[in-house]
Amino acid sequence: SDRDPSRTVIAAGPNAVEISGAEGESVRIEMDDATGLPVRQVYKETNMGGPPSEVTETFSDWRDVDGIKLPYQVLIEQNEKKAGEAAVSEIKLNTGLKPEELSKKPEPAKK
Repeated sequence: SDRDPSRTVIAAGPNAVEISGAEGESVRIEMDDATGLPVRQVYKETNMGGPPSEVTETFSDWRDVDGIKLPYQVLIEQNEKKAGEAAVSEIKLNTGLKPEELSKKPEPAKK
């Protein structure tokens, strides 16, 4: 985000950054002091016709997947009330997609 001129990145505390866009959207990402991994992200979400709500996504159960740390648990709260949670059972990376497959153009939709 710091390379996108329409965004601003600032320190929002000792272990947090805030990223803001030109159109008013923003997210605050808080990191664990010991690991440097994201603990949570907080942002405003516009509801259909209603006032914006604050959404907090809290990440946990970090595991190593092919050398990359990824969260296997996500808790989602909206205005400080639990709105959902996700539990990942398995993550696979780089499972065989070849560069030539990426360059294929999709077939046009049939009418």
